[in-house]
Amino acid sequence: MKVSVRAVSGNYLQDLRIPEELGRYLRRADTFIQLAVVAAFQTFLAVDEGFQDAHGDCGLILGTTFGTMETNFGVLDQIVAGEQASPILFSHSVFNAAVGYMATIFKIKGCALTVTDFSFPFFRALQEASLALQSGTITRCLVLQVETYSALLHDARKSHGVDEYSWHPGAVCWLLEAEPEERGTAFYLDHSEIDGFMCDPLGFLSYREAVDFGDRVENTCAPLAAAMIIGDEIYRAKNRNVLDCRVEGVNGKVRITLKKG
Repeated sequence: MKVSVRAVSGNYLQDLRIPEELGRYLRRADTFIQLAVVAAFQTFLAVDEGFQDAHGDCGLILGTTFGTMETNFGVLDQIVAGEQASPILFSHSVFNAAVGYMATIFKIKGCALTVTDFSFPFFRALQEASLALQSGTITRCLVLQVETYSALLHDARKSHGVDEYSWHPGAVCWLLEAEPEERGTAFYLDHSEIDGFMCDPLGFLSYREAVDFGDRVENTCAPLAAAMIIGDEIYRAKNRNVLDCRVEGVNGKVRITLKKG
């Protein structure tokens, strides 16, 4: 079974616009949840899906490096101050809360999972989604990475001589689909390989990755950047039949090959 990349979307916080249709759902949501829901919404729109369509055959796997850090610290601040913790703030501090929001809003009834990992969380989520699709339990799957960071993390990076403004909150989302062999207009996942490991935490603060497409290399300094860059390349490479990407950083290496056929 071929697993195709049907649609891709991504945005950073400064570009975030909450659609009117989502306003009532996200009124109390934190930034992490808002980014995830809007990215999923934009991805469904890219394939002309109606907002109220039920997605019972769709799965959902979200990867994140840091999760909803600022909301976690907000809960801890209340506890340290001896205040009663806000139930809404506490519920949103759970990393899986964003998945719950998306499943409810878009009526997603397939598998739902949040993957937390310092080593390539988006690509690990991509592998999990591919396995779920190949199992036949779902026919489509959203794959996301969402990062919002925190003031404490930016201060730690600045104290080690790193530009604290180089990491911007954002989200990237791909819609994968199990397609019949005869459909050859979209890229499908031909190969995915992750060689990851834990690095020195101080080395991670000065995050660096190189995304190699064979004919050019793009150097990045943010955990979200590689998935964003590859997603953009999928749209630009309409006249190519093979897209072979390698990502190398402080946490190891990733190779992902997409083909048309």
